[in-house]
Amino acid sequence: MSTPGSTGFSSMPSATLMRIRSAVLRMADKAAFDWRYGTETSNFVANAVLRTSSANKPFGIEYQPTPTGEFRRMLREVPPPLDSLHFLDYGCGKGRTLLLAAQAGFRRITGLDYAPDMVEIARRNIAIFQPRVPGARMEVLAADAMEFEPPTGNCVLFFYNPFNEKVMAPVVQNLRRSQAAHPRQWYVMLYNCSKCQHLFDDLQFLRPLAGRPRRRSWLTQTLCEWKVYGPSGAVAEGDQGRPVIR
Repeated sequence: MSTPGSTGFSSMPSATLMRIRSAVLRMADKAAFDWRYGTETSNFVANAVLRTSSANKPFGIEYQPTPTGEFRRMLREVPPPLDSLHFLDYGCGKGRTLLLAAQAGFRRITGLDYAPDMVEIARRNIAIFQPRVPGARMEVLAADAMEFEPPTGNCVLFFYNPFNEKVMAPVVQNLRRSQAAHPRQWYVMLYNCSKCQHLFDDLQFLRPLAGRPRRRSWLTQTLCEWKVYGPSGAVAEGDQGRPVIR
């Protein structure tokens, strides 16, 4: 029997209560990073509202912040030292992953985004966060991923479902061409990229290191999956003391 002043939650169906709980947890999980550091990386941004002159806008995906815990789990598959690798985020949005990379120990960090609005926000977030990681060099480039030339050094390439296969296929082809011209050590981290994962599975210079199949988080009830690739083939000691593919 309900009492005066009761909120009425006890009369709600359990499924409704679960949805409310999940929504609250999702908001808290996304916002915790910003509450701690004074940044603004949490809010969802639909691709349709982004201002960009790129012809590839129809193939872009909405911005969502990278979950901190999942990023750190993926990063465990990349062997240290991280400060000898260039971290590159394709479709960096507001830049949360760039900040997490700096926090993890990377010293050269680059984000790409085709939307000037997102580039500006990411640069503001970097300026706020930079005093916490004085040794990290972070930059955000206003660039179309299909036209971007990958760095010539050893890298970690990160993709959080930034665009569909119409763009990803040419990007992967560009990676293949670049690697053939200048062989070097690359690690690739894919988060929620199931529809494009086969493109990376076919790259002979990469091999799967670890992955998490598509599942629903018990905490936030959001779907997530990831896969990490590392270099394959014969290796020899090379640049910066890390093995380089021959």
